[in-house]
Amino acid sequence: TQVRNILGLRDKIEIPTVINKNSIHRKDYRIDRLIIQRQGEVPVPALLFVPDSANGKIPATIYVNSRGKNADAGPDGPIAKLVRQGRIVLAIDVRGCGETKGKGEKYQQKEFQEAMTAMYLNRPLMGQRVEDILAALEVLIQRYDVNPDKIDLTGIQHAGPVALHAAALDERFAGLTLKNSITTWIDVIKAPLAPDLISYNVPRALMYYDLPDLVKAISPRTVHIIDAVDAYGNLKSSTEN
Repeated sequence: TQVRNILGLRDKIEIPTVINKNSIHRKDYRIDRLIIQRQGEVPVPALLFVPDSANGKIPATIYVNSRGKNADAGPDGPIAKLVRQGRIVLAIDVRGCGETKGKGEKYQQKEFQEAMTAMYLNRPLMGQRVEDILAALEVLIQRYDVNPDKIDLTGIQHAGPVALHAAALDERFAGLTLKNSITTWIDVIKAPLAPDLISYNVPRALMYYDLPDLVKAISPRTVHIIDAVDAYGNLKSSTEN
């Protein structure tokens, strides 16, 4: 309850409207370009990967990379590998990432202003991005071809802590994978000059919990941590479970 309050999360995430913009086909799977929309919220652009071999209700993964949904979406990329293993994959741009991220110095100033405004409204960007993931979860759960008991979550780079919060707060996620992510906010405190730290700002959080506490809260569900990094992006450790 305290984590939800600090993040400024709403009590309930409404089932979003999903707009299918277009579809393309690659060998072995289809890609739908979607917009996930909640009333009064920033639209969440998404790519839905559906294997041709899909039969009945199959496992699924929500895939969140802070570089954007296209970063790992190539024909030989990590998402394609998951799809060829028989999983539906929903890759999303949480707000401020991918399609919803601006460019240039003016954007950096605007992002700072938006982040400060969000915190004054008791809705830190971290919490808003968590809600984007939970909205994507509602989309998958509503699908006829997804097994709701086998939905995993993957968070890459700056999306790692966002995914960690989402998995800890919603038990419908069967498991979590973090890659190239920080694993403690202590690293952020030690590196005040590191770039892009605004994504990690959650006021008062360390008074109540740190990221390892969220990992413990997910137990006994599985958490895979791959190539953990510090606030500068330097490798700290290799894979652990």
